[in-house]
Order: sequence, then C-alpha cells, then structure tokens
Amino acid sequence: MKPPRVGDALAAARALMCASEPAWRWRLARMIAEAGAAQGHARRHGAPHPRYGDGSLMMAALRRGAAAEPDLSDQRFARALVVVLEGLSPER
Repeated sequence: MKPPRVGDALAAARALMCASEPAWRWRLARMIAEAGAAQGHARRHGAPHPRYGDGSLMMAALRRGAAAEPDLSDQRFARALVVVLEGLSPER
C-alpha cells in the first residue's frame, strides 16, 4: 500500500460508515489488503489494478462507496476515523 495520507484516512472512515460498526475493523483490514495488492500489481505491470486501483487506501475505500463527509462533530464519523488511525498506526 502506498504511504497513507490524511485524505486516505478520511476516505476510509467514510467507507466504514457504510457498514455496521462491528464490521469496521474487518472492512478496514480488507481495504488495506486490497491497496497492498493493487500496489504490487502496479509495480509489476506498470498500471493500476483493474479492481483495486492504484495502491492507495483512498482508491480501495472509494471503490466500495462512501458516505458523504460529515462534520467532525459527527460522533460516528469520529469513531470511524479513530478506527482507521489505529489501524494505520505502525505500533499496531
């Protein structure tokens, strides 16, 4: 997976909001795995993966569909963003 940026985290959180909260960690792990597979494909073939995109977490997230970006005061969005940031933490 390409090194994640803030936009990747926001897109992933928006994608998580389309699922039930108990499924968030699994869904995030799946998006990260897909982004990794896409990056490997792009390196080998010099082109984006036909299904998973360019190797960014944002592409892996947005291909699933995503909720509109809410205000940071939205508690569910805040929880989703925390799950994403924890999942991307190198200490985990």
